[in-house]
Amino acid sequence: MDEAIDKVDLPKNCTLIDTPLGSKMPLLELADVRSERGPNMISRENVQRKIVVSSNVAGRDVGSVVEDIHDKISNRVQMPEYYYVEFGGQFEVARRATRAISLLSILSIVLISLIPLALGGGEPGKEI
Repeated sequence: MDEAIDKVDLPKNCTLIDTPLGSKMPLLELADVRSERGPNMISRENVQRKIVVSSNVAGRDVGSVVEDIHDKISNRVQMPEYYYVEFGGQFEVARRATRAISLLSILSIVLISLIPLALGGGEPGKEI
């Protein structure tokens, strides 16, 4: 069993990541990479296989991190046919809440502006 763990540790110890300045840094200086025990299974959703990659964000807001990841994946990764990336979790919840608040704000403004018309005050010079 220790041999299998050593095989997992070897790539993360040797993997060098390109930095924006052109230098290389060991992966371990940029991320906490670890192998954890869990059930071996194939996840499915809507009759499709699914792989979940999770992370925790510190020092930045989740939205900007997801935006950076999305940009890098779309610019650098050629997805095979029928493969796609979907972002979820806190980011998705925040995005839905922002969309709902925006729509409700617009609806509120429209309804508030219609109140004078409903009360008969839509004619110029007529007081409500």
